[in-house]
Formats: sequence, C-alpha cells, structure tokens
Amino acid sequence: MSNESSDSEDSSLHLSHSSSSFDEQDDRLENDEPDIGPIGKLPYQFEPLAEEPDNDLQWCCCGRCRLMPTLPESRCCRETDKVNERREEAGANCITEHDGFEPICLNEHVLRVAYFQYHQQYGPRQGHEINEQYRYTAYWQFVRWCWGFLGRQVRVPLPSCAVCQIRDKFASEENVGFQYPPLH
Repeated sequence: MSNESSDSEDSSLHLSHSSSSFDEQDDRLENDEPDIGPIGKLPYQFEPLAEEPDNDLQWCCCGRCRLMPTLPESRCCRETDKVNERREEAGANCITEHDGFEPICLNEHVLRVAYFQYHQQYGPRQGHEINEQYRYTAYWQFVRWCWGFLGRQVRVPLPSCAVCQIRDKFASEENVGFQYPPLH
C-alpha cells in the first residue's frame, strides 16, 4: 500500500513540475513566436467570452417569450423568483396571463398616474416620445409589482414575455434593451 501512495505522489509531483508557465514561455521563445507584450501574453487573453443568447427558445418555459438580443434579456418569467411567485399566485402559465398584468403594466390611464408619481419622486424624464415614456413607466410598474422598491440605481433584467408585451403595446422605432446603470 505504501508503494501505491509513493507512486501517486511521484506522478503528481512530476505532473505539477512539467506544467510550469516558465517552461511554456521558454518553448515559445525557442520557436521564434512573436512576443506580444511585456510578459508574452496577449491583452485580455484570459477574459471570458461574452455570452450570447441561443438562437432558439429552449430557455422559455411559459411559451410566450421571444428571442432577445442579449443573454440577460433572454429569461423567462419562470426563471426569476419574484416574478414566478407573482405568476404562481394567480395560477397562470405566464406572468402576462396574470389578471394584474394588463391593468398594472398596459393600461394607459394607470401608467399616466404612475408616471405622475415617478415625476413627483424622481423628476421628469425629458425629451422622450410618449410611447417611450409609457414603456419606461410600464417597466417601472412591473418592477414595483413584483419586487416592491429596488432603489434608483438598482436594476433587474425583466422577463422576455413581459418586455415583449409592453413593447408590442407601446411600440418604438428603436428598443434599447436591458442596460446596467452607468458607473459614476
């Protein structure tokens, strides 16, 4: 038994010794490969690749989501705990089928009153077309309905099904999509 443990120790020592980055760097210099920087590394060489959404809707569980341009936007209402809790309270298959979704997020009269509340609390949103104000207010209402109050600079990606319903109702030439707040 002691022979087996000494053999495994010898092989692990051997493996760790042969995987030295200095040996790899020496091999590159001997092979006349170009040195790309002060330490022989490409910039951002080990940066993770940006994740893009799949070209299918395998991530959708409610059957109402659509393809979205980014991975954070490619989420179903059943994937987000707070939204899923709200969906389950009505026994709906999708959050957009909840009896509260239409009056809270799509009704123009309710959104107008909600915008006045937003205006009073945070100030006006200047220079935006009316449909963009409705969309922004609908997203704000959706967040308040599902999460309560998050804070001014706290943002969460909304489910595709809800975003698409709101965009369909208050269409625009250009939709920006989910964005994190700017760093100051």
